[in-house]
Amino acid sequence: MPSKVKKTELIEPTIAQVEDNPDLIRDLSTNAIINNSDRAYEARLNQIEKGNELENLKKDVAEIKELLKEIASK
Repeated sequence: MPSKVKKTELIEPTIAQVEDNPDLIRDLSTNAIINNSDRAYEARLNQIEKGNELENLKKDVAEIKELLKEIASK
């Protein structure tokens, strides 16, 4: 009776640590650099949120200006 032999294949790593920066890794399949830091991710989310708040304020100011122009023209 033949015995079953399990083949073991070498699996190449798909990511590599970037030298001199422990927060960055390189995706070897796409060559992309990925920031792996939770702290940096949270900071970026906060930055986006502040940017959205600024855009909303700009829209509000523009709306107020239009309303003031309407009032002034009457």
